[in-house]
Amino acid sequence: MEGDTSNKPIAAVTGASSGIGACFAERLAGRGSDLIIVARRRERLEKLAKTIEERFGVAVEIRAVDLSDQTATRALAEYLGSLDRVYTLVNSAGFGTNGAFASVDAARIEQELNVDMVALVMLTRAVLPGMLARSKGDIINVSSVGGFNAAPYFATYSGIKSGVITFTESLYGELKGTGVRVQVLCPGPVPTEFNEVAGVDETPTPGVMIQSAEDCVAGSLRDLEKGKAVSIPNTACRWIFRFVRHLPLSLRLAFVSGMVPKDPS
Repeated sequence: MEGDTSNKPIAAVTGASSGIGACFAERLAGRGSDLIIVARRRERLEKLAKTIEERFGVAVEIRAVDLSDQTATRALAEYLGSLDRVYTLVNSAGFGTNGAFASVDAARIEQELNVDMVALVMLTRAVLPGMLARSKGDIINVSSVGGFNAAPYFATYSGIKSGVITFTESLYGELKGTGVRVQVLCPGPVPTEFNEVAGVDETPTPGVMIQSAEDCVAGSLRDLEKGKAVSIPNTACRWIFRFVRHLPLSLRLAFVSGMVPKDPS
């Protein structure tokens, strides 16, 4: 980290201004890591950094970066790749677009692809060589249980999240025995700002499927210690989606239709 003489491991967390990303930042600081926290909203990062520094006594560096801008992402990737203490990367930044695919603003779709997939892949690529050289490191990519199933009116989001699952599982196969652990975290419904950003109303969800961001992150870190490539911390979601993913497409679409918003237009 710039101007820093600490020898603590560094954890870099994107999407750290709220929700799951903020919870990861706090948990990893509690484990003794210095932090690099990344999000668009500097004021939220500053508030989080102050809280973490006072509570855990670790150094927190703020990077206010818009990951929908590939130039900004490349600069962040270059910076993270230049550091020799990045032992953890959590790719938590992401958002969804809701609506009939042909009607969703094309520029917004491009931003979604850049944040949810391009940045995740490029930041992973940036830190991985250093982790391999040290034979130690953790990478957690946040996907969604939505990545296990097709979701009309969330086509881009479900497609990206499916890709994040496959990408991370592929890395898991590559990195076995290297000392570098990778995991794809697939949360079920977690109360965050996702629906607000996606521009959708809350949809009826069975309470058993809803999990707090804190419990989701705790489950992810437990699964990481167990060496699990895929973490679905919510027990109900884990069994429901294991069952649903083996159904014929017509039944899977019928299942999802009751859980995701329809075309808002």
